[in-house]
Amino acid sequence: MNSTTNPAQLVDPRALRIILRRLKVHASIGILPHETRLTQPLLCNADVWVLQDGPAHDRIGEVLDYRLVRETLVRCLTSGHTNLLETLTERAVSELCLLPHVTAVRLHIEKPNAFDDAEAVGIELLRHNPRTAPA
Repeated sequence: MNSTTNPAQLVDPRALRIILRRLKVHASIGILPHETRLTQPLLCNADVWVLQDGPAHDRIGEVLDYRLVRETLVRCLTSGHTNLLETLTERAVSELCLLPHVTAVRLHIEKPNAFDDAEAVGIELLRHNPRTAPA
């Protein structure tokens, strides 16, 4: 995928997209000495595409509860130290792909305190769920 690819073209057009914006967590991330001793803020944006029937009876059990998306991200991002933001992003996307009916995930994670002269540095990853990919 190149930088001009529209992610919406890569997922099933029938899929519903759950959007989680500007989730803030404190995580142990980084290779620098101060990063291995202290947690630092991360800002996350997630798009999770799900392919499921709509809620016929307006009940939460009929859809993927977006609270589960948030809980999965928080748990994954805050469980222990990770050296690289790339590793953490891959791990979080893999965990999100395990949720029911998920067909694709785009996750953008930023370290807002990495540089004094930049607002943030980050990693973005778009993955199709291998469990739901067409044969």
